Amino acid sequence: MAFELETLLEFCVKAGASDMHLQEGKPPVYRVNGNLIWQQSVPPLENRDMVRFLDKLLTDDTRRKAFAQKGSADIGYSVPGSGRFRLNVFRQLSGISMVARHIPTKIPDFNGLNLPPRCARSATNGAGWCW
Repeated sequence: MAFELETLLEFCVKAGASDMHLQEGKPPVYRVNGNLIWQQSVPPLENRDMVRFLDKLLTDDTRRKAFAQKGSADIGYSVPGSGRFRLNVFRQLSGISMVARHIPTKIPDFNGLNLPPRCARSATNGAGWCW
């Protein structure tokens, strides 16, 4: 069963994941609140899946040649309705792999960062960090 890269990235956002890990021979893995969660509903990705994803991401000859020479590439990618992602695609012994980091479009306010209150005082201190 073939899955589209956009579908997997959309699931990443819906699951509240910060990262998605794709590797040949394994189902997608998502990092949610620091924990790795395997997407059980998707069969292990095959080489043809990863090659198809690469073809979608490496859109010009310059990027394709760079990936062929270096074995890795860093790419920015947008999915309408889901936001932007920073992807690192690379070759390893097990085949082609990639990691996608979701870049939220909404910047959280201070409370949404779950930081200690004294960090708020430091952030608003006009003199910066004073010890």
